[in-house]
Amino acid sequence: MIARKARLWLGLGAFVMVAHALGLAAASATTIAAQGTAQQVAQNTETPSDCAEESACASGTAGEEGEGGQAKAAADPVTDDLAYLHQLGILRGQLEVGMDLYRRGDTAAAREHMEYPADELYADLRPALEARHAPDLSQLVQQLATSVRQDSPSAQVEADYAAMADGLDQAERAAAGASQPLVVLGAIQRLVKSAAVEYGEAVMDGQVVKPREYQDSLGFVRVAKAMLARLGGAEDANQEVVVKVEQALSGLDPAWPDIEPPDHVVTDPNLLYGAAAKIETVLLAVKS
Repeated sequence: MIARKARLWLGLGAFVMVAHALGLAAASATTIAAQGTAQQVAQNTETPSDCAEESACASGTAGEEGEGGQAKAAADPVTDDLAYLHQLGILRGQLEVGMDLYRRGDTAAAREHMEYPADELYADLRPALEARHAPDLSQLVQQLATSVRQDSPSAQVEADYAAMADGLDQAERAAAGASQPLVVLGAIQRLVKSAAVEYGEAVMDGQVVKPREYQDSLGFVRVAKAMLARLGGAEDANQEVVVKVEQALSGLDPAWPDIEPPDHVVTDPNLLYGAAAKIETVLLAVKS
């Protein structure tokens, strides 16, 4: 079974097959070939020139492997703002859906979404926060998970979540790339791709077999939309590009009729893969 951390990255072969199914094979082949160069332009940082796979170009440390034997990403969030913002988005998305479930009274499901970031995900993010002199979020994420686990009063849980959200905002602002529209758009594209991977694991033949992955994918897209909404008011953002990305994201809503998995879903994971491919194509056109 693929490790939870490694699952978020989509490999070259899977991406090509999905793009082909969508009739985008030519565009996707160009996208993949240009991935390292495109990210270098977007981030204004150096990236490995031998990034042959998406899993070798996303956030993480080169040369390490996940629990399932898959190589972790080569782009290091310590030095790569796009990878850093992507990881913050993953953390934020999981906590957001966890809080949504908590407010609905599903504390068991909420606990799962809160405890995974506290136990596993944050450890990968800590060095990147330290490098940017961002707030240490460890106590905040642990406190939130503990409050939910111990069935603390709702006012306490809400206060802990507000503190966590504020800490995430500060951590995001600590990245120079957070003020660069192309970097933010690149992080949005990564979040949609991560959502596609999670949704693909969650849904089988129209049935939601893994509710947590279904909910995480929703959380990632919610965060992507929020990031795009902030760009919509930025003077230095290409508003035509923002509109195109918004159109790609707006078509994803049918994938989640509700945060609680329904008995049947009609959306195919290819819808999310296609949106990620469209956003990437838009970004490559801007940089060409």
